[in-house]
Amino acid sequence: MKRAIDIADLILKILSSVAIVGAGIWAMWTFWLSGSTDWQNNLTLETQVLPYHDDLRLLVIHARSRNPRNVTFELSSGTHDSY
Repeated sequence: MKRAIDIADLILKILSSVAIVGAGIWAMWTFWLSGSTDWQNNLTLETQVLPYHDDLRLLVIHARSRNPRNVTFELSSGTHDSY
């Protein structure tokens, strides 16, 4: 019984160490390598040509903005952010 408890304790210590290392790698990827402070914006453009008058057509452009990251961003005119 004592040997089984010692083996279970060793396994739990190894799993805890793996979890800590995994969390550290995830944090390093999220906040340092992937640029968590940088903003990212995906723009989608859709166009439609609608009849307007006689042989005239109206071009309608739908622009949709989507932020794929889980962080919010604000555009700053001081750093010339725009889209």
